[in-house]
Amino acid sequence: MSQLQDTAKRWVDFFAKKDLHGIMTMYAENCVNAQPHLPKPITGKKATEEDLGSFFSAFPDAQFTAKQIVASGDTAAMEWAFSGTQTGALVGPGGTIPPSGKRVSLTGAEFLRVDSQGLIVDDRGYFDLMSFMTQLGVVPQPAQ
Repeated sequence: MSQLQDTAKRWVDFFAKKDLHGIMTMYAENCVNAQPHLPKPITGKKATEEDLGSFFSAFPDAQFTAKQIVASGDTAAMEWAFSGTQTGALVGPGGTIPPSGKRVSLTGAEFLRVDSQGLIVDDRGYFDLMSFMTQLGVVPQPAQ
């Protein structure tokens, strides 16, 4: 396993444990984080920590696994699977989604670009936000 793949694996391990402190040790102070639920990328370690902290609080039973990790240059890419029950408030830029008690299952991808010190400077996640919101009951199920 390459050093970059190992970095991505550590990120997954911290995420799977919902270890906010651990995962934040992997980010550079000036990191950029772009995710489907964010209207624009957020900048900085503090903003990333707030976003991840809200997610971990909302889904305390979250299960997160990497299906595949590949690396090239300064970027690791992974396909992941997530499932969890929203038992806490999910705070985001569009407001707060109260606890729904609903179970969510998603697959997605994450691209982590690292600097010469091995810190994440750019984190780009991709998942089906509409499916996520539908499973939470925020958006109605599409007509069959």
